[in-house]
Amino acid sequence: MINEEHIFTAYELAQFSYRNLMDDRQDYIIESLNNIISSDKTAIENKVLAFYSLGDIYWNYIVDLDKAIEYINMAIELASSTDIRFNYILRGSVWENRLQLLGLLEKTYELEEELEKVINKYGNEKFESNSYLHNAYKYKASIEYNRGSFKAALENLMNAQRYYPVKFYANKLHVIEISDYKNEFENLELLLSRNVCNVKDWQM
Repeated sequence: MINEEHIFTAYELAQFSYRNLMDDRQDYIIESLNNIISSDKTAIENKVLAFYSLGDIYWNYIVDLDKAIEYINMAIELASSTDIRFNYILRGSVWENRLQLLGLLEKTYELEEELEKVINKYGNEKFESNSYLHNAYKYKASIEYNRGSFKAALENLMNAQRYYPVKFYANKLHVIEISDYKNEFENLELLLSRNVCNVKDWQM
């Protein structure tokens, strides 16, 4: 049985090796993660990681999106129940999985409504970096891009990078040629995808 000390073994298996294991080993991973969650001795962050891992399993390997979002929602709820600073997982990254699943489930209205709620909740506070705001603006940008609204997409992606720990994009929207909005968006999106920050780099 995988205990709490082996949470990252279970997490890595859930992410990278689950589909390559024998059926009995797949059941073993799921059972182990559930045992981690149910144990009174498990630290909150490890329980969040276990819920997150189960969501990943049901999303990417079992392909049960409703079950996946159920586990991700439990991870979000548990992470939101404490102000403890986590060392290995960002609350905003867990929420990002929920956003992706809402998109896959074609719950566009719920997704957009949730983005606005998060922006309204945190947008008036001063942050050097914030994973919730970063992801909220990033997803707004993606929605606008898919609609062909490239200026709005770029505006939102520039807002997203304002809340990213690394500030590497200084272009002002008013000096960008109208014909370049799409290219500028794609360049900035590529920069963001290539720069990966550690959990400890984020203010929130």
